Amino acid sequence: MSRDSVVALNGTGHIDEAAVGQKAMGLVRLSRIGLAVPPGFCVTKVVFQEHIENNNLVPRLKSALDKLAGAKSEGKGTILADLRKAIIEPPLANGIRAQIGHEYQALGAERVAIRSSGTAEDLPGHSFAGQYDSYLGIVNVPFGEWEKIPRL
Repeated sequence: MSRDSVVALNGTGHIDEAAVGQKAMGLVRLSRIGLAVPPGFCVTKVVFQEHIENNNLVPRLKSALDKLAGAKSEGKGTILADLRKAIIEPPLANGIRAQIGHEYQALGAERVAIRSSGTAEDLPGHSFAGQYDSYLGIVNVPFGEWEKIPRL
């Protein structure tokens, strides 16, 4: 587990844009020039990569990609739903859970918003806007309960 697995957006140290994505880095920059930005933190792409590796999901990802290449449009949703479930079911490593819990408590917020995102969400010629989930008004949801939260 990397010490940069969970990064506070109001931190003063170096933050790797490739690890947090353009939108989060934009919030960091706004905060650093003194604009009012709500406190927050990012769970970096390192966490996802380690989660995939630690749970031996690489073969599952490759298999899903192979199936998607040959699937008809109506079958792709099922393949992707199964893959999503395979990624979400294994719990996050305890160290990551502790880091997220620490940052969450440091916010001191009654309610929070959770925004899933990608580090390559907006690329020249490609946009993935709307393909990620946002959750608003979240109050101390235990890990493993994310699927029960209504999505926007």
